Amino acid sequence: MHFNIKKLIQLDETINDICFYDNDTKMIVCTDSFSNNATLLFIDLEEGSIFNKSGYGYEMLMSFAYLKKENTLLFVASDGLHFTLVKQNLDTSEEIFKKNLSRNEFRHKIVVNKEETVAVILSNVMELFDLKTGELIEVFQSFEDDEKVHAVFDPDENIIYCFGVEKGKIILYDYIKRESVKVFKVPVPSGKQFSLSPMGKYLLISNSGRKGVCLLERNTFKQIYDSKMNESMFSDFFAIINKELEVLKIARAGVLGYKINHDDFFKVATYDGSSISCVEVSNDTMKIAIGQDNGVVTLLERELN
Repeated sequence: MHFNIKKLIQLDETINDICFYDNDTKMIVCTDSFSNNATLLFIDLEEGSIFNKSGYGYEMLMSFAYLKKENTLLFVASDGLHFTLVKQNLDTSEEIFKKNLSRNEFRHKIVVNKEETVAVILSNVMELFDLKTGELIEVFQSFEDDEKVHAVFDPDENIIYCFGVEKGKIILYDYIKRESVKVFKVPVPSGKQFSLSPMGKYLLISNSGRKGVCLLERNTFKQIYDSKMNESMFSDFFAIINKELEVLKIARAGVLGYKINHDDFFKVATYDGSSISCVEVSNDTMKIAIGQDNGVVTLLERELN
């Protein structure tokens, strides 16, 4: 497994969020500044050029999600004092709804279910919204103010896995019945990242206190792997990229691969990394986009064996 640098795209502002779309041939990049010109940039990956901009009038754009079925954007905007969830039509630039969000010190993250009917906005609070009406369905607070709430959607059922609401526990919340249905204890008290493997079989938790990753079977919550890494090897950004359980760790020194049940990292790609602000892995795991605080987007592409 190896990735090569395909493109380096220099932008003017800190990169807050990135997503691939249009069969991973294009990319939307969220940047911000403090001069009322926060922007969503639409980039053609083959050309490496910007072909559209959106989101003017907001001081900061924190994060976003692209809703393919409606060709709309869902993003978190701020005027410096308040946070707002905005749904915008990409064809007309019409704002479909605007909803106030909780004030907090964490950068928001948006996670959308595969049907694109509901979304959770994550910080030290989880706020669940109906994407058709903009209705706020549920709010969960983290067990401590300085801890983040994490969530992923079950790929098969109307369930959200919530981590960080109760210490060392994953709550299963049914967003159709609007109730918690199960609670499971896990061996990690809190985490920096909580993600689902591409096939939906495993949950991955990365934890800053333990400097490692914990892997759980999704259906049983049985721990199948726990790795402790030394601090110099630790990064907030991990991604399970295939069914063989190869994990990518994105750090300043480059992208490292890690095969579950083996103890050594192997180098995947090297790049000139400053402070990393966001990472996006394409659906087919063939591309990685790395956003940095210095305004550089590094696009890596996987070599075919």
